[in-house]
Amino acid sequence: IILDMQPSLFGIHMRDGILLAKLLHSYNVITVEQMQTILPSREPNICYNNLLRIKQWMYCTGVDCSDSVMKEVSEGKGSIAIRLMYQLFLSLESKDRIKLYISKDDPEKLR
Repeated sequence: IILDMQPSLFGIHMRDGILLAKLLHSYNVITVEQMQTILPSREPNICYNNLLRIKQWMYCTGVDCSDSVMKEVSEGKGSIAIRLMYQLFLSLESKDRIKLYISKDDPEKLR
């Protein structure tokens, strides 16, 4: 996926959460079934509900953000969306993601 990183355009592409869900799925954080619960939309309320669901999955990767951040992303605020995507990508690429993969395979290994 190639996207224009201008905040105004990036915000439009990010507001429904589809790209975040695809990224989480590509790192095996969520299943295909979970990814399919995120509905493509331009309706702010649907976008916001999608992002609240994604927020829970992002928390599992170590990214914790407020509901107000998700609200701004759902409204197409590009600079906020870029920051959120960057945080998530760094979290997924960090060495700590090994803990996430272990916990999905065998939660007992983390204890």
